[in-house]
Amino acid sequence: MRLFLLLATLGVIALPAPAVAGGFTVDSPAVHFPDTTDFTLSLPRVVTLTNGAGASVISRVSATWQDRGVSQFFPVVLGALPLSVAAGGTAQVEITFEPFDFGPQQATVVVEVDGGKERVEIAVAGSGLPSGPIEPKLGNTEFDLGSSFHGVGDAFGRFEVRGATPGGVVLRDVVSDLPEFIVSTSTYRLPQPLALGEWIDFSVAFNSPVVQKATPVSGSVRLFVEGMAEPAITYHLTATAVPGEHFFMGARCSTASPAAPAIGGAATLLLLLVGPLTLLARRVGRRRR
Repeated sequence: MRLFLLLATLGVIALPAPAVAGGFTVDSPAVHFPDTTDFTLSLPRVVTLTNGAGASVISRVSATWQDRGVSQFFPVVLGALPLSVAAGGTAQVEITFEPFDFGPQQATVVVEVDGGKERVEIAVAGSGLPSGPIEPKLGNTEFDLGSSFHGVGDAFGRFEVRGATPGGVVLRDVVSDLPEFIVSTSTYRLPQPLALGEWIDFSVAFNSPVVQKATPVSGSVRLFVEGMAEPAITYHLTATAVPGEHFFMGARCSTASPAAPAIGGAATLLLLLVGPLTLLARRVGRRRR
């Protein structure tokens, strides 16, 4: 031991540097946002971090939702990362809240220093307010259904909405403004009651018209609830009609529509009969010869 200390004193052996305790302090360790309408971005809240230790580098900032899902809180360090902070210096984190779920929400904002050697945590909370009597999933109302040949029907989408009215609401109708976009509510009949927070889905198939070149088609689907003359939600849809016509064989369409019958019933029977009938026709032809 004495030899080790002697060699260290002479500089032959380098002693490890002592560990430095976390030195960042936060002026607001807990941030509460005012009630915010779903799918609306709140005003930002700024939190200041002060470096009470040696020079450090802020390497990452993130937010974790309470059930490990997608966070509704969005932190950004004011300054490009990695951000060097001198001893005694400060850094600022701007946090915004954009709820996609009504009711109380909470998360933890984590600021990582020196590659994760230090973690500064900030508790954030707020409440989302319903944006209307019903709400689209994640607030998305603009979708591209893809492309389709005439008669194929493999461009389609499935959409989810939920009740957002205390005491419930009744979904009265789902209406498409173009015949090319065919709405299906195959698992229920309208009007359909929806309790607060209850999800329901519908699908839209694109019935491609006959075209000579790739042609974009735009339309909308509107959802009406009882007691309202105006639509509660309007989806804006696009799809692309491509030249050619393919017979539908039931491989890629999951929604029943005039252009694309679903697998099952007559469609399945037809597919089962095609092979045997073809073979029988070939045998008859050989006997005649």
